[in-house]
Amino acid sequence: MLSLQSKCMLLINGQPEVLSATVNLASETALVSLSPLSSEEKTATNWQKQLGEKLAHHLTTCGFTSTLRGNNYCL
Repeated sequence: MLSLQSKCMLLINGQPEVLSATVNLASETALVSLSPLSSEEKTATNWQKQLGEKLAHHLTTCGFTSTLRGNNYCL
């Protein structure tokens, strides 16, 4: 049986934009490294925020309530 931390990491790492992720359940944060994005994907205004919101929404719909934190777009 997978731990909550492992389940959360699998959900994040399963996204195509994510290269790797680490999750700290104690501080309720995730550090996400992104796969190289195309220049088209990066040209959108606030692309980091949009991607963070997408990942947070995915986690929330999978049972891990998530929001962005601060200006660094932390989950």
